[in-house]
Amino acid sequence: IGYLQEAMRWWRHWLCGEDTGIMNEPLYRVWITGEERPQPFYLPDHAGSWAAEDQWPSPRIERRALHLNATGLGSEPAPGAVLSVRSPATAGRDCGRWGGYGGSCPDMPIDQRREDGLALCFDTPPLDSDLTLLGAPELDLLVIVDQPHVNLAARLCDVYPDGTSALMTYGVLNLSHRDSHEHPEPCPVGTPFRVRLKLNDFARTVPKGHRIRLALANQHWPILWPQPKLSTLSMASGDSTVMLPVRPPSARDRDVRFEP
Repeated sequence: IGYLQEAMRWWRHWLCGEDTGIMNEPLYRVWITGEERPQPFYLPDHAGSWAAEDQWPSPRIERRALHLNATGLGSEPAPGAVLSVRSPATAGRDCGRWGGYGGSCPDMPIDQRREDGLALCFDTPPLDSDLTLLGAPELDLLVIVDQPHVNLAARLCDVYPDGTSALMTYGVLNLSHRDSHEHPEPCPVGTPFRVRLKLNDFARTVPKGHRIRLALANQHWPILWPQPKLSTLSMASGDSTVMLPVRPPSARDRDVRFEP
C-alpha cells in the first residue's frame, strides 16, 4: 500500500483540518492472508486480500469453541483418555524469529511438521468450506504437570491435504506466571489446574479441504528460555477448549482501496 499517502491523509485531516475522507472509511482495515505454503521469506508478494470492520473488537466476530479430544478438535467434549507431551529442548526452532522483518529476511516459520511431531496435536476434520479467522484465539486448559516450573507453547496451524503445516499464530507462557506476572508461583505438581492463554492476533482464510491444528508443547526455543528440567504436561480428553475467532464475509471488503 502507499503508506506515506495514507499517513499524509491522516495528518492533513487532524493537523490541517482538511477533509481527506479518511474518517469516512472503515476504522479497521486488515490484510487477511490466503493459501500460501510456508517459506523462509515472502517476496515480492504475500497472498491474501484486504478486509474492513467498522470497529475493533468487532461484534461480527463469532467465538467458536472447540474441545481438545483424543480424536482431535470437536464441537462436543469426548472424555475417556489422558494425553501427555514431553517436548525436547530443541522444540521451536522451525517457528521463526521473534517478530521477523516483514518477510524480507529468511527467518519466517517454515513447514511445521517437525514441530508438530514434538507436540500434542489436535486437528479438525477437513473443512467443508473456506473459514476466515480474525483475532486472537483463546485457550482454556486443565493440565497436570510433574515439575514446578513448566513452559507452555501453543501453535495454531493450517494443515494442507498433503500434510504441509503452516503456522498461523502462536502463544507462549511460563506456567509459573499463569495467575500473575508480578507474583509468579510454582505449579502444583500432580494436581490439575487451569491455564488460560490468549494467542497472538492474526488473520487468515483456511481453504476448504484443509485442517486446523492446535499443537501444544512445553518448549519453544529460542523464543522461550528453557526451564531447569524437562517436564511432562498432561490433560484429560474433553476437559479443555480453544476459542477460534471466526469472521463472516462482508460486502464492505470490496471497497477497501489504497493508493499504490
